[in-house]
Amino acid sequence: MGRYLLQYGGHEMGSDKLSKIDKQIAALNNKKRQIVTQEKNKERKDDTRRKILLGSWLLADMKKSQGRHDQIVREMGDYLTRDSDRQLFGLQPLPSNSSKG
Repeated sequence: MGRYLLQYGGHEMGSDKLSKIDKQIAALNNKKRQIVTQEKNKERKDDTRRKILLGSWLLADMKKSQGRHDQIVREMGDYLTRDSDRQLFGLQPLPSNSSKG
């Protein structure tokens, strides 16, 4: 931010105050960025925790019932596209589409 020069009777006036305010604004902007980053990080952590808890519950539910297990795996087959992910659930890799072009 630029330095403000205010002239009054040949003397520089107010530039120190304005410079101080510029520094305060910059400090507040930095603090705001830190808070926004902290909030985003917390939301990511919360989202990850929800996924872990939901997955844990679902896996326990799948162990209780073979029918439920088979249903979930079948539905996951439509959702999972990466071979490594499909392998985790005992699903076959998707056929490669070599006729693209």
